[in-house]
Amino acid sequence: MKISIIFIGMATETYQITVNSLQALHIGNQVITTEYDPETNKILRKSRTRLQNHYKRSNAYMRSLVRNNNCKDNDLFIKEYFVELKLREEYASRNKLGEILCLEQVFAKKDENQTILLIGDAGYGKTSLCKKIAFDWASDESAGYLNHFYFVAIIDLHELDERTLSDSIMDTIFENVQTEERPDLFDYKINILIMIDGYDEFADNKVIEKLLNEESVEISEKITILITSRPHNVKSITRNMDLRISIEGFTEDKQEIYIRSIFEGQSSCCVNLINHINRNCFLKSIAECPLMLNIICGLYQVEGIGLIKRLTDLYYRMMFQITKDFQVNYETKDLLDTEISKEIIDLLIKLGRKFPYPLNYNNRITEQSLKECLEDEDKFKSIERIQLLYKCPAYYDIIHETFHEFLSALSYTECSDLSPKLSNYALLFLYGLYDNGTLQKIPSTCFQFKTLDYKFIDKLCIESHNTNRKEIIEYVRSLEYVN
Repeated sequence: MKISIIFIGMATETYQITVNSLQALHIGNQVITTEYDPETNKILRKSRTRLQNHYKRSNAYMRSLVRNNNCKDNDLFIKEYFVELKLREEYASRNKLGEILCLEQVFAKKDENQTILLIGDAGYGKTSLCKKIAFDWASDESAGYLNHFYFVAIIDLHELDERTLSDSIMDTIFENVQTEERPDLFDYKINILIMIDGYDEFADNKVIEKLLNEESVEISEKITILITSRPHNVKSITRNMDLRISIEGFTEDKQEIYIRSIFEGQSSCCVNLINHINRNCFLKSIAECPLMLNIICGLYQVEGIGLIKRLTDLYYRMMFQITKDFQVNYETKDLLDTEISKEIIDLLIKLGRKFPYPLNYNNRITEQSLKECLEDEDKFKSIERIQLLYKCPAYYDIIHETFHEFLSALSYTECSDLSPKLSNYALLFLYGLYDNGTLQKIPSTCFQFKTLDYKFIDKLCIESHNTNRKEIIEYVRSLEYVN
């Protein structure tokens, strides 16, 4: 191996030095890194190629609730259907708006460790954005804005088992390499990006804090860690973040682009739906959320969608559409146009009770546990075919966490003695599912997070049809949960 080193002083001279099988050349206080030894090079390249191939395949599609004959299993090809999200830097004080950021700015090359917190409400595309980033890296898309990362990996906290988080990261990168044969990434100064998805649903905050404060520097001195979360429950890690970003969803022009991509070649449908959203204040208020806009597109041709004024109504109607095939398969005698049949409600309640939100490694939905839950082979085969469950290689997942929260609320209305801890979204659905419900029907033990701010209380008013905002504020204050 020949390296030319140029010393610049009063005169310029070039010295040619021959180095045999060294990883680094020390000259004074300077370290000049050479190529890795052949075996290490092979392990790194094979691991990188395997990871890229994995993300090119597994992240190629986004889940969709819209039936689309051009897409595999009604999912949307991420390269064609992903629409740019509005990202804004968030200051720690949250008293003023930050700058609008693009991904190139977020992942600008840095020669140091960096931590990023990506927050967004349910359905705003946190997981989809992580998948898109990994897909771009694997495909060398978007002008190579991720080219400086040798490895990119996504860690889903739902799938974290008894391993430490750092072990899970290394296992993801070096899946087929024995532990004792894995190169030390710190020694080789390799730049890596780790995306950790689902912090808000993860019970052990100390695991994340340990990664940020201790383990990350052991992995590499050039590591960027991005953590996704809903806005609540992030105070404990906010101080560890170099950059905080909020997802504000689709701008109006991006909403139109998304609708036109869904209804490709159906210009009249696009125009009618856009006008429909603009005329309905509730639909317009939620259309910036990618998931909500996907649901609106899915329900566009359903009679009566213009009467939907609450999230509960929207999800109930979408649940009806999702389970419509189930009704046919189950041979329900009286098919209803707008209501989910009693037989299906009972099965959904069973799902909600057997697999409470949030799912994690210890209570995931396997084929065996689903059969035990439904207690009937025909019911199992039918529910396996509907779009409510998404088949992963070794287990099933609910199509989106908000639908799982809807099931939690639905189960609670039938079995209130369970008195579960409910997420904020599940509380919204619970308020909406009670007929002429009062706050007193929902015990204080259901309120899990200390984030019931006034914006959330306004949502409670809408869902409960309770226009007496003062009454709700006083009740929530009595629980001592309002900041």
